Amino acid sequence: MTPILDAYADLIDGVRSYYARREGDDSSAAFGAVMALSMLFIANVSGAVSLLNLLLHGGRYTLGPWVRANRGVVLLFAVLVIALHWLLAKQTGVYDRRGTPRAPVWSRRMRMYVCLTACTFFLPVAIVVLRRLQGA
Repeated sequence: MTPILDAYADLIDGVRSYYARREGDDSSAAFGAVMALSMLFIANVSGAVSLLNLLLHGGRYTLGPWVRANRGVVLLFAVLVIALHWLLAKQTGVYDRRGTPRAPVWSRRMRMYVCLTACTFFLPVAIVVLRRLQGA
């Protein structure tokens, strides 16, 4: 696999071990890790798409009508992301693993990923708020 997918699999493994240690239940820890990272990935994609939309259309948010008209596509994309995360965890052996994670640096990578997600998700909101304040 590519180094990026290996690093992401190590991230899933680290989150899985965190959930297993916190909950005391190895059986649902991998599913929790897959769902958590799927949610973060979807937040990154939605933040990036919103930011690009704002930058390309002069600060106007034009995606609302498209999202309302294509709710099924948006839902299908979310289910596809979850399925791909699950498949990656299964193919790399992380989904059935128990115990400690392979990579000890997963927590630093997770903090960076969460910070990137927060910045990507809230940057479009900040742009809209600043433009509204300038126009008022």
